[in-house]
Amino acid sequence: MRAPAGCQIIRRLDAGGQVAFLRCKHNRLGDVCVIVAPSNTWPPWADPGLFERVPPHPTIVRLYESVYGIGEQRQYDAVVVEWTDGQTLQELVEHEGPLPIDRAAHISQQVCDALLYVKVGIPLASGELLPCAHGHLGPRWVHVEDGGQVKLGGWGLFALKPEDRDRRMRERLMTVPPESARGEQHEASYAQDVFGLGAILHFALTGRGMYGDDYSLDALVPLLRSGRVMLDPSLPMNAGRAIASLTAPKPADRPTLEQANDLLLGLKSTFE
Repeated sequence: MRAPAGCQIIRRLDAGGQVAFLRCKHNRLGDVCVIVAPSNTWPPWADPGLFERVPPHPTIVRLYESVYGIGEQRQYDAVVVEWTDGQTLQELVEHEGPLPIDRAAHISQQVCDALLYVKVGIPLASGELLPCAHGHLGPRWVHVEDGGQVKLGGWGLFALKPEDRDRRMRERLMTVPPESARGEQHEASYAQDVFGLGAILHFALTGRGMYGDDYSLDALVPLLRSGRVMLDPSLPMNAGRAIASLTAPKPADRPTLEQANDLLLGLKSTFE
């Protein structure tokens, strides 16, 4: 699989099926990550060209450009995104174990900061602002750089993760809102993102998903039907209350993104 013109492949990061994630050296941008996929595999709601318009922000993994029609038969498209040093939250917890509550709260609040920034709106050519939600929050999309800066990636790209189906499903079920799992919510929404914030905080503190450790259908179906999550009993009381609020079964009962940010800031300030 080729990289776009102007990109030299350094190494393949992740691949499977027809999708590849590549670390490349771009002749203008320096180190970048390039996602290459057949043109017909991009989900209909993903518009990489739209996210190119997001202004730079410290908490967002930038999408620099979209390149269409690469390969011998011009059958692939690619997006070029910012390269981040460090680890994803998934890797960080896998390597270090559950995080201290002050660090977990800081990471979750920085993710919320990114969501609020994009909620203000992406500037369109017309001059209008288009508010956007993420819709697929998970620890694999949260990047924690070596210096501690937190960046949120995966805007519009969730469906392109190339790992084997079972692993991808397990990771998604760690943070999926119940209404999405039941097929009741097809478009990205802010209520989904609020649930995702609670799930990310829970994962950072416990290394566990929102529905326990049993991913069999017999165990999951009753939980997803009821919307009930399984909070880890080891959670500190204030963190447990915050996560319970963010992951309320009904979307209408969850706080707004702005209220979620205040909640996370309060949790964070308790330990500063």
